[in-house]
Amino acid sequence: MLKELWQSERSARQLQGFVVANERVSDAIYLLDVFIPKRFIEVRAGQFLMLKAGLASDPLLNRPFSIHNVSFEKDGMHVWVLYLVKRVGTTLLTQKRPSDKIDLIIPLGNSFFSYLDLDALKDLILVAGGIGVAPYYLFMNKVRKCCPNVKPKLFYGAKDAPSLYKRWIDESMFSEIIYATDNGSYGFKGNIIAALYHYLGQHQAVYNKNKLTIISCGSINMLYKLNMMLDKTKIDHIVSLEGPMGCGMGLCLGCVIESRDGSYVKLCQHGPIFKSNEILWEKLPFLNLS
Repeated sequence: MLKELWQSERSARQLQGFVVANERVSDAIYLLDVFIPKRFIEVRAGQFLMLKAGLASDPLLNRPFSIHNVSFEKDGMHVWVLYLVKRVGTTLLTQKRPSDKIDLIIPLGNSFFSYLDLDALKDLILVAGGIGVAPYYLFMNKVRKCCPNVKPKLFYGAKDAPSLYKRWIDESMFSEIIYATDNGSYGFKGNIIAALYHYLGQHQAVYNKNKLTIISCGSINMLYKLNMMLDKTKIDHIVSLEGPMGCGMGLCLGCVIESRDGSYVKLCQHGPIFKSNEILWEKLPFLNLS
């Protein structure tokens, strides 16, 4: 039955759900659980949704969020969103209480699996900076079910120990986990790119022989710097690219970026998952290296 329903509900839907829980889980990170009644929608790891954070026209636009997890019951589905409180929209979102109604559009964008051949995959590293860890829970659940022999390495960094959200991490899913904090309060002292650079340097001979794929998710500045580090290597680098969006459905043209072949693509429709070498990083309108 679920398979039949999924086949008919793969495109984005504007829906109304109900808040089940909205829990502060780590420093300024919250975990939002939304129940959508009478819907069974296929969600693929890496896709996102748009949420209405406040009431009426304040704020005016919906906000994009990675989908952390989904689960199904006989009368509907749960969708979990892991979010970081930063500005007005996410501050308003923290005020949502159980049974509150919430408007959302789901699912949007493409998936990590658009670029992955799990049958041929040998070495995989997941890199997460801060709230960039959000989509990996759903991704790892899929990998565990379809490819139990694939055990990636996880590199997870944040500014300090309280900013790491480790509740979702099942160590049995990974062959190795390396944490990094900017202040050295947990794991490697430094940012996650420095930790990855150090690790790859120690294992250079191995990765010169075996094909390595790296998936990264985090701030746009982190992804840019990671791309600079990997650009001249033979490593396949797949990124989950965040950026400002107005509608999430390709109508407003507010998230258009330029690709290396000179074409323009919509972050919300052609992404948010890209191969790093497809993006013209220097011309990203929301890149801020100052």
